Amino acid sequence: MTKEKTFVARTVYHHRQRTSEIVTLLSYRDNRDGTYELWDNREAEHDYVCGTRDYVFDEWGARNRQLAHDGFQLDNVMGDNEWQRFIS
Repeated sequence: MTKEKTFVARTVYHHRQRTSEIVTLLSYRDNRDGTYELWDNREAEHDYVCGTRDYVFDEWGARNRQLAHDGFQLDNVMGDNEWQRFIS
């Protein structure tokens, strides 16, 4: 990323039936103030969730689990191992 932001984790999904429908979730930490951010390409204007590590971590897990529930298949996950535990 940049000196101002540190990569935390990323997931990429495609829908099992509508295979052209792709969702990317990206989480990073703002090094200036220590807040965490979660970007979801489905959000209008590509808005993002911002807050404490715990808040963003919980939202990250909830969104990943919801994607699986909604028929999306995980294509790629990378980043901190703790942020990958939603898979199990």
